[in-house]
Amino acid sequence: MIGNKTKFALLMIGALSAPAALSTDDCEPFRKQVSVDGGVTWFDADTVAAAPSAGFGTVVEYRFIVKNCETNKDCFDTVIDDPTLGITNADVPDGDDDTITPGEEITITKTDAGFENLLQPDRCDTPGDKLNTATESTFLEGGGLEQMMNDAWVRCDSEPPAKLGDRVWEDVDGDGVQDCADDNGNGIIGDAGDSGDECGAGIPNVPVTLLQGDCATEVSSTTTDGNGFYLFDELAAGDYCVRFDEPTDPDFCDAPGGPAFTLANIGGDASDSDADATGTTDPTSLAAGETNRTIDAGIYCPAALGDRVFEDLDTDGVQDCSDDNGNGVLGDAGDSGSECDAGIPNVPVNLLEGDCATVVDMTTTDSTGFYGFENLAPGDYCVEFGLPPASFCDTDGFVLGAPAFTESNAGINDAADSDAGPGGTSDPTSLFSGQVDPTLDAGVVCPAKIGDFVFEDTNENGMQDGGEMGVPGVKTTLFECGPDMVAGTSDDVPTGEMRVTDSMGMYMYGGEPGVFDLPPGKYFVQFDPETLPPGFGFTMPNVGDDATNSDCLPDDGISACTVLPSGAVNLARDCGIVPPPPPDCALTLDKSCAVLPPPPQDFDKCDGKLQQFTVIWNGADGTAVSGPGFSGSVGNGQAVTFTGPFSNNDVEVTINGVEGASIFHVSCSDEDFNDPSDCGKMAGNGKGNDAGLINDWQLEGFVDSDGRVLNCSPVGGGEFADNCEYLQPELPSCENGEKPDNLTRRYDGGTGGDGDCA
Repeated sequence: MIGNKTKFALLMIGALSAPAALSTDDCEPFRKQVSVDGGVTWFDADTVAAAPSAGFGTVVEYRFIVKNCETNKDCFDTVIDDPTLGITNADVPDGDDDTITPGEEITITKTDAGFENLLQPDRCDTPGDKLNTATESTFLEGGGLEQMMNDAWVRCDSEPPAKLGDRVWEDVDGDGVQDCADDNGNGIIGDAGDSGDECGAGIPNVPVTLLQGDCATEVSSTTTDGNGFYLFDELAAGDYCVRFDEPTDPDFCDAPGGPAFTLANIGGDASDSDADATGTTDPTSLAAGETNRTIDAGIYCPAALGDRVFEDLDTDGVQDCSDDNGNGVLGDAGDSGSECDAGIPNVPVNLLEGDCATVVDMTTTDSTGFYGFENLAPGDYCVEFGLPPASFCDTDGFVLGAPAFTESNAGINDAADSDAGPGGTSDPTSLFSGQVDPTLDAGVVCPAKIGDFVFEDTNENGMQDGGEMGVPGVKTTLFECGPDMVAGTSDDVPTGEMRVTDSMGMYMYGGEPGVFDLPPGKYFVQFDPETLPPGFGFTMPNVGDDATNSDCLPDDGISACTVLPSGAVNLARDCGIVPPPPPDCALTLDKSCAVLPPPPQDFDKCDGKLQQFTVIWNGADGTAVSGPGFSGSVGNGQAVTFTGPFSNNDVEVTINGVEGASIFHVSCSDEDFNDPSDCGKMAGNGKGNDAGLINDWQLEGFVDSDGRVLNCSPVGGGEFADNCEYLQPELPSCENGEKPDNLTRRYDGGTGGDGDCA
C-alpha cells in the first residue's frame, strides 16, 4: 500500500470509543448503528443499557459509518469484518482509488455490495440480549495497518404466548357456517353485539382437547362456557389440532343416532366449522403471540321425515283423518276418520337431495302405508314416491287401470295434504337440527268407471222392468262437472270422451284397458236425443231405486252430476226412452143421422155397447181407484180411461179406502135405456142416483163398439148431470143397421197431423 495506514474505529449502536490517536473531541472515525423499526430510528448501542428493545421475531437492521478524522492524511484499503452478521473482509465503498480523504464520511448499508447481511430477519427469533462485534481494518497514509473492534447490542424480548379458540355451536340449518354477523368487528363470531340466527346457538359444557400437530398427543383440555366458547392461551408457537367431543347434555339431542358434526371447512374460516366427522380438526400453525379465534365446531341433532302413502278415497287431496292422539302423525293408532286406514303398503319411496334428483336413501312403506328416513343432516330434501301396481285398483272384478297421484298441496293443513306432484316427487323441504317432519305424504287415487244402460221403457213407468230391451246406437257424452255441481251449466268441462250404446244398449266409461282410464272426479252423462229411434223421447226420470230407474232428463237427456271416488264403479247411470204417443188428432165427429123428428114414444133402442169411456176424477188427490183396464192412484182433475170389453152393462169401479163404488152404464140397448142420451151415464150421477154410489166424476167421452167417438162436456162444470150436450144432436135411428147414414171428421189441429189422422 501507498503511505502509512490509519486505524479507524468501528461503531455500532452505542459505538465503542475510538482510539485516542484518531479521535478528536468532535469526530468519531467509526460508528455502527442499529434499527428495529425498519430504518426509521437508528441507535448507537455500545452497551446493553443503550440497546433498543425488539419484540420477538423483530427484523433487525444495521449500518456502518466510517469517517477520516485526520486533517491531512488519506486512508487506504479499508475493510470491515463482522462474523456474527456473516460479513467477512468486506470492502468499504470508498471509490475507485480505495481512498478516504481527510474529513470524508461514508455510510455503509444493506444495499452495498458485501454488506447484505446488515439486514437480520431472524436476529430476534430467540429472546435475550444479543451482542455482535465488528472489526474495521485500514491503512493510514504514511503509516501501517490499523484495526479496531467494536461491540453492538440489541435486546430481544421473550416469545409472546399464542392463543387458540373459539366456539362450539348448533348448526341449525346444517350448512356448515355460523349464521351470525361479526357486527362488533372483534373477529369473534357469536359474542355480544353480533346478530344472526345462530349467534345464540352456542352449546355449553362440550369437552374440547388441544392436541399437538400429530393430532394425537394431548396438550391440554377444557370445556365450552355457557355461550359455547373455549380458549387455550399461553401456547408456544407450533402446530396444533383440536378435538371436540359430543355435547354431554342428554336433552340436547334424543335422535337415535345422537348428535353429529356438521360439514367442515365451508366458506370463510372465521365462521365455518373445522371439525371433521370424528370431531377433530386439521393441524393449524400458531406463530409466537398469534391469536387464532377461528377453530369452531358445528354440531347438529339428526333430523327425520316421513310419513304415509294413502288412498285418497274422496279424491280431495287431503287425508280424511283426525289426529286424535295429538302426535302430529295422521293415520296411526288412536286417530279417527274415513281414510285413517287407507294406508298403502309396499310402495317404494326415495329420499332425494334438495335438487330433487340425487338419491340419498331408499325405503318402502310398511303394512299401514308409513315410511320414514332418520339420522338426516339438516338441509333441503325432496321425496320421490312410487305407485302401487295396477292390480291395486281392481274392483269387483273390473280392471280399472293404473293408479295415479291425487291433487297436491290442497287445503291449508300440510300435515293432512298430499305432497307428491303428478310425477310423484314433492317440492324441496328444509329440515333443521333435530327437526322431525311427519308431513311428507302422497295420496293415490284409482281410476273409476261409470255406465251403463239405455232401455225402452215400454210401460212408461220410468223404471227398468223385466223384459224391457236395451236400445243400441244411442250416443252418450261424458262431461266433468263444474264447481257449481249443476249439470249442463257453463262451468262444465267436456272430457272429449263419447260412447255409443252397443247391441244390448250398454255403454261404459273407464275400466277399458289400453283405451281409457277414467280419473275419479265429478261427472255427468248426456244422452243425445238426436240419436234416439225416430219419434222416441226420454221417460220420467228418477223414479224409485237409482239402480233401476232412468237418470236422463226429458228435455235434453242430461243426467245429474255424480261423484266418483277413487276406484268407484257406478253402473246406475241409465236412461229410459219411450215411443211417441198416439197421434193427437183433435177430432170432432159430426154425425148426421136419419132422425125421426120428433122421435116416436115407442122409440126402438139400438143394440150397442160402449167399448171404452174416459172420465175425470173430481175428488181428493191420492185416491186409489181400480176398474177394467186401470188400477192406480189418481189426483183431482186426472182423466182415467176404462177399457172393455165389459162383461156387464153396468161397470163397477172400486174406490179404495172408502165405502162405496161408482157404476157406469155402458149398454145402449138394455131395458133401462129410456132416453137417447142415457148411453154412458153414470148410475150414481143420473140414472137413478142410487144411494151409496161415489159420484165424483165428470164424463170426458167414450167410444162405442163400432169405434165411434162421443164427446161430452159438463155444462158449467161440476158433477155429471143430465144436461150434457152431445155433438150428435140425437141418437140415429135403426133404419140403417144401427149406423149413422152420414159421418164427417173435423180436424182441429192436434199434434198428430192431418195425415196421421187419416
